[in-house]
This record gives sequence, structure tokens and C-alpha cells, in this order.
Amino acid sequence: MKELRFLIYFICFVFCAFVFYIHDFIISAIEHNVAINILISVILVGGIIFALISTFQISRKQLSWKKIEQQDDVANDSLVLGVFDHQFSDIFTVDEKKQKELLATWIESCDWKSRILEYLSGTLIGLGLLGTFIGLMGMMGSISGVLSASGDGGE
Repeated sequence: MKELRFLIYFICFVFCAFVFYIHDFIISAIEHNVAINILISVILVGGIIFALISTFQISRKQLSWKKIEQQDDVANDSLVLGVFDHQFSDIFTVDEKKQKELLATWIESCDWKSRILEYLSGTLIGLGLLGTFIGLMGMMGSISGVLSASGDGGE
């Protein structure tokens, strides 16, 4: 988990450094189609912030889980509240069948974060393709205008 956490933080750092390094190019690229490119940028930055917050929360819960594993009595511990939230804090005090049900419910409640990141990735890909096609249409229109003005094609 440490390697994955380091990798996520490193990728975000490299991304921020790269954005800072080529900020002039990014501004000129956004100016081509302001609405779509700003939307793409906002979703990208929001996704990065969400990924960083999720990584931080997961690493905190992992450290709490390791502390729980080292203890004998974990029924009323604040670490349990930190890992499983308050609604699932009684997970260690019930029988095995109920534990499995509670764990399944807890996993489902935590699963939405990964689905949000998948949707954000798909949205970014879709918006990027839309921006590419709009740019290509504009370029084809300008090529048609140049060809018709020179008398080599068009009307």
C-alpha cells in the first residue's frame, strides 16, 4: 500500500509540476474552445483532488486497521470508529453471520468512490474526444475556405 500511495502522490506532483512548466501552452489551448476546455480542466482538477483525498483517507484507515490487528480487545475502540465509521462500529460485537452482512454493506458503501473515479475518467475521455472533433471540424472548415478562396476547390 505504501508503494501505491507514493505512486499516486508522485503522479500528482509530476502532473502539477508539468502544468506549471507548460502553463502558457495550456492557456493558449484553452482559448481555442473555452467552454469545453474549461469544463475538461475543472473535471480533471476535481478528479485529482478527489483522488488525493481518497488516497489520504485510505492510508489513514489502513494505519488504523494495522493498529486494530495488534490489539486483543477491539469492541469499543475509537480506531474501529475511524475505520468503519459510526454506523458500522459494532461490527466486532455481533455474531459471524451478522459480521459478514455488515462487512458486505460496508464494502458497498465504500465502493462509490471507485465508481466516481471511473465516471470521471470516462467523462474526461468523452469531453476530450468532443473537443478534438470540434477542433477538427473548425480546421476542415478553414481548409475549405482557403481552397475556395484560392480557386482550387470548393464552389
